[in-house]
Amino acid sequence: MGSIGNNILKRNTLYITVAAIAASNASAQNNLTLEEVVVTATKKDEMVQDVASTVNVITADKLRDLNVFDFKDVETLTPGLSLTNATARTNTIGLRGVSFDPESRTSAAVVTYINGVAVRPDVAFQQIYDVSRIEVLRGPQGTLQGETSPAGSIQIYTNRANLDAYEGDIIHTFSDDEGVNSQVALSIPVIEGVLGVRFAGVYDKAETGVKTVSGDVGTKDAKSGRFTVSWLPTDELDINLMYQYLESRSDNYDIVQGVDSTGQGNPTLSYSNRNSLQEGKSVYALDYEFTNLEVNYEIADHLITSVSGYLESEDTTAFDLDSGNIVNDFIEAQTGGTELRNFTQELRITNTEGDFWEYTAGLYYSKTDSDTIATTARDTYARPADGGPVDLTSRVGLGPAGTGLPGAEGNVSALIPVGGERYGVFMDHKFYLTDATSLVVGARWQKTRDASQVDSVVGPRGLSGYAPAPDTVAPWFPFNQTPGTPLASLIPEEEQLTKSIAWTGGVKLSHDLDDNVMVYGSYDRSFRPGGFIITPDADQLTSSELKFDEETSNAYELGFKSQWQNGRYQVNGAVFYQDFSDYITRSTNVGVDSTSSPGEGGVSNATLAGGLTFNGDSIVRGAEVEFTGLLTENWISFLGLSYTDSKFDGAEVPCNQGAGTVIPGGQSFTTCQSNGRSGAEPNWSISASSEYTHPLETTELFVRGLYKFTDNRADDVSGYEVPGYGLFDLYTGVRSDDGAWEISLWSKNLFDKEARTALGQSQIANATTFLAPAPGVVVPNGRTVVGDYRVVSVVPERTVGITAKFRFGAY
Repeated sequence: MGSIGNNILKRNTLYITVAAIAASNASAQNNLTLEEVVVTATKKDEMVQDVASTVNVITADKLRDLNVFDFKDVETLTPGLSLTNATARTNTIGLRGVSFDPESRTSAAVVTYINGVAVRPDVAFQQIYDVSRIEVLRGPQGTLQGETSPAGSIQIYTNRANLDAYEGDIIHTFSDDEGVNSQVALSIPVIEGVLGVRFAGVYDKAETGVKTVSGDVGTKDAKSGRFTVSWLPTDELDINLMYQYLESRSDNYDIVQGVDSTGQGNPTLSYSNRNSLQEGKSVYALDYEFTNLEVNYEIADHLITSVSGYLESEDTTAFDLDSGNIVNDFIEAQTGGTELRNFTQELRITNTEGDFWEYTAGLYYSKTDSDTIATTARDTYARPADGGPVDLTSRVGLGPAGTGLPGAEGNVSALIPVGGERYGVFMDHKFYLTDATSLVVGARWQKTRDASQVDSVVGPRGLSGYAPAPDTVAPWFPFNQTPGTPLASLIPEEEQLTKSIAWTGGVKLSHDLDDNVMVYGSYDRSFRPGGFIITPDADQLTSSELKFDEETSNAYELGFKSQWQNGRYQVNGAVFYQDFSDYITRSTNVGVDSTSSPGEGGVSNATLAGGLTFNGDSIVRGAEVEFTGLLTENWISFLGLSYTDSKFDGAEVPCNQGAGTVIPGGQSFTTCQSNGRSGAEPNWSISASSEYTHPLETTELFVRGLYKFTDNRADDVSGYEVPGYGLFDLYTGVRSDDGAWEISLWSKNLFDKEARTALGQSQIANATTFLAPAPGVVVPNGRTVVGDYRVVSVVPERTVGITAKFRFGAY
């Protein structure tokens, strides 16, 4: 069998991971030796203990054992990794103290991949099913991965078809949050040893736990299917084609905490109430189709690999921005939709027989284009002097005379087309200097071309369909405007196309002190291109304030990997330091002197609810250590600790001033110099897991525990701090000794810990404004009402469930 055939066998073998608590480890326990873990972090099959960087691996067995149905659960298994569902659409990923908000519209700090193809975080954050493994690569990815990223990457690999035998998998779960999760997989060898197909699917539904003012509880549901064809026509040629679709719908109500300061009769709420005051529907829907083709061809001691991917997605959102219910019986609506198309192609060549010198060289190309339409209602109402209910018929205008804004109710709508291309040429060399010492040198040339455009229009609400004039509002605009209303471009035409060229890469030197201990040192350089803020609030900033610059970083790491007592224990660790020039980050709810409502005399009168992306130098430092051990023949445990310290280095950051704050002339918002935290990533993070099994005659009992501690989170830019917390999950059940079936009773967040993961600013009603406040309510500059409710993100409440699993065929 050729090297391709051998690689296929490796990829279909289930290993105990570095963070293993897998159940099917009988032989490893008998020998009291941890099995090796195969990863493809370097685009080659390597043992994880031989890779000179920190890589965490989560195998298929581990995903099954811990009922990982949602990408968010991966955070619990990995110290130092933060996956936050701020909203159903806004999923943030943080690693090694560096976070990323997809709403910033910049390149990700941690890039997610499916089968080697970069995908958006909202695609990756969906259902996880029939997955062979997940690799978490820490630190800058500047050479071999498709997209350069400063903090790391997350690689998801789906199961391929078994060419030699039938096999199948059925998993069914019921949980007390009205949840049902059903997964199936079936692999069929059409031509034994040559051609196989695999079908997999999932249906998932549950309550979100968020209660609305009407007493309803939010819900979510998703369904997805995958079809895979694996073809091995010769030992030298391997072809794998995968198609996957997903349909997902979820309520997206904001949880708030605070008190009613505007006389609307709202209750005093804690984050633990999990209540939303939104009266309007807040929903998010995502549909996508993803196709992936990988071709491997072996020729003349080289392996040529082609990886192609095409993604089409469409998401729609509807929010009630009046999250604190400042006005009863009023919905401050923001609606939007994005259609995205992405094509990715990578071609690389690797030598397979190098004794002294191994190398990988390749080309990379990706093209993305999307169209977004968003509309925000911006109305002004008169409040009676006696503090009574607002008369919703008393619309009095959007702006003062002379501003060019209509003196009647209206919407601000934005048409946002975005496009981008990435070109890359890379080469990675590994030299075996001695039997114990190796040197890796890699470099990547990258060229980016991005087109950004934000065209907005202001017009009356509530008009029904019409045929727009050419080059004005698209026919499917959420709130139709007056026919022929022109769009105003907020980014100058000469700046809409941005280009950048960058060199990235790294050097790694590793040395085996003996057969059990390897030490290494590395330097890596990363890059993210600049661009423009893409937000419905863009009309409140000047064109220069919409722009952010490109980012570069230099990272240094010293680490070790070791195993003891003939591989019974593994201990790995690393320390790292990374300096950023023009670190790209984001702040939400920034108070501004809106350019769309001028004449305020340099006083903030609105809030960028959509957020502000900006640059500021930053330094990140930290350390990580992990232990895995077979404590006894039937007891395996893992402990991982991560410490990071991420701070600005004399950066100019938004001060997040509220309404009525004086702003220096010539600016839309106030900035302050900061050496504070450059994000809300926790300093300390701990992940621990353990499994104990008790064998019987033909079955075995098991108990598994999983604990994740997240330190306090403080965001100096947004001005909040939330305490740390720990979550404990427990699983217990019985399974057959051959792993064919299993029944488990489990609880996630067993002790029903109540904790926040993020805290927003006090709500500022920048769209719904009032001429006269209720008695006793101070309204700065007579225009904007500030409420005392804050939007919060919280950990999921305790969930209890029962899961039945059945495997058949060749498993």
